[in-house]
Amino acid sequence: MTDSINYTGSYIIAGSENAPQESLTSLSKHDNPAVRRRLAENPCTPHEILMLLALDENTEVRAGLAWNTTAHADVLKRLCLDPDVNVRLALTENHRLQKELLELLANDENPYVQHHARRSLEVVALEAQLQNESFCSLEGDEAKLGELIVTLGLLNDESMRVFIERAREKGLPLGNVLIRDGGLPKSIVAKALRMQCRVRENRISFEQAIAELRSN
Repeated sequence: MTDSINYTGSYIIAGSENAPQESLTSLSKHDNPAVRRRLAENPCTPHEILMLLALDENTEVRAGLAWNTTAHADVLKRLCLDPDVNVRLALTENHRLQKELLELLANDENPYVQHHARRSLEVVALEAQLQNESFCSLEGDEAKLGELIVTLGLLNDESMRVFIERAREKGLPLGNVLIRDGGLPKSIVAKALRMQCRVRENRISFEQAIAELRSN
């Protein structure tokens, strides 16, 4: 029971926004890798501790750094060269990763890492394109985009529900997940997003959007 309490308390502190640095330094050496991974994911963990965790013996701990929004480029670059393919794969899922690091992963020796990094680069390019076109995503848009994609027959309802849930869990736009994980072409997703925007603004009907998407 005491071990369980100690683990729970340590895990909570590892994810805290205001834990003292001494406590976080101590937790970076905790026996339980789940505590160290939680510390790696915490955006409030100091840089010097993140550098230590980038050298952690546990793969899951190092992979936990991939989604830390405050991790410096030197930490992330170290992970891009990590000997474990699962750590490098974790990085490719982060579409917010610096473009030069994604390009480094796109030339990885492992074909799976290459593939996922190149898909993420496509997502980055798509986001830049949509931003230039003044596209903005509003709450609830993922449902309309999903409906368009399913009506077109590109995915079924069950698959779409999985991708929507994955997008919500990871805090990613649905379009990103459909390209990276769903394997949909960037051009189709980009056009569907534009049609979704027009439907939302009542410029065209849903049926007109489908007709437009099927015309090409």
